[in-house]
Order: sequence, then C-alpha cells, then structure tokens
Amino acid sequence: ERVKTFENRRENLRQNAEYLVGMPPEKAVDILLEMEDQDVIDIFRMTEEQARATGEISLVAYWLSLMPPERAAVLQRKMSRKPGG
Repeated sequence: ERVKTFENRRENLRQNAEYLVGMPPEKAVDILLEMEDQDVIDIFRMTEEQARATGEISLVAYWLSLMPPERAAVLQRKMSRKPGG
C-alpha cells in the first residue's frame, strides 16, 4: 500500500511538472506561489529529472527568478538541505 501511495504521488508530481513546463512561465510561477514549499520542491526536482531525461534545459532556475526573492531564497535553502537534516 505504501509503495502504491508513493507511486501515485510520483505520477502526480510527474504530471503536474509536465503541465507547469507547458505553461507560460509567469502562469506556472503564479500557481507554484500558491503551493506549500515541499510540494514546490518536489515539483522542481521532478522537473529537473524530466529535463535531464530528455536532454532539455530545466525551467526551475527561470521559475525561481520570477518569484519574489524571499520565497525563492526559502525554497533554495530548503532544497539544499540533505534529507532528514
């Protein structure tokens, strides 16, 4: 059951990342700004993973540049922490 829950969450993240990448960046950022930090971080990581897999440039850095500096800094700080740390 836990594996299925993890797989469902991963699939949802993958789909959300694809939707956001397909949007104009400003609209994607508007949506991301309404989300919880951990959800944004998970989407960023999935977006990075998808970009690496397809050989494309990730939009994460650009999305961060469009966010208010304070929120971007919080997200970057949280992303740089090691899991469990």
